Amino acid sequence: TDMAKHAETMTRLAAFIDNLEQEGESVAVPWHWPAKPPATADEEQRAVWKRLYQEEFIMELFLHAADIGNPTLPFPQWVKWNRLVQREFHDQGDRELAEFGELISPPAGFDRNSTVMAEHAFTKGFMQYLCLPLFQKLHDLTQLPCRSSVCRGVNISGCLDNLKKNIEAWEDYKPTREATEPREDDEDDGQD
Repeated sequence: TDMAKHAETMTRLAAFIDNLEQEGESVAVPWHWPAKPPATADEEQRAVWKRLYQEEFIMELFLHAADIGNPTLPFPQWVKWNRLVQREFHDQGDRELAEFGELISPPAGFDRNSTVMAEHAFTKGFMQYLCLPLFQKLHDLTQLPCRSSVCRGVNISGCLDNLKKNIEAWEDYKPTREATEPREDDEDDGQD
């Protein structure tokens, strides 16, 4: 997961939604700025360019959502996947320590010696401050009555509902070291 572009993606998504809400009106800054259609393009070619650029951006958005979307799974399945992700984070932290002599990533999530409560708070923050805003904006985008939106009518309300429920359930979940460490049965195909 490359989170380096998350903030930029969220900014572009907000501008994209704003532009679609003002469809047909002149907007000060198009969502795709600084990209623009070729200077020699006629009106039809500009429309095709905008449509293709929009499709590419929507694919990037949903790929990013899929990449960080584990918390949108039903809670028992998400807890299982979260253990696996936590192991991956710990392995990355180990590599950072070996290669750089210190952690580059946040210790609460990547240091295998961090406390269970620190890992719990890290996970809650990931869900609440990264996943939820992205999925809420994607939901807003899919609900726009704009005919030019390529994702009009897509329904991600189940994902958003699960995410909200999981944030609440995680708040009540009392972690133990065993709850955050992968179990042997976590190695299967992820099906319950």
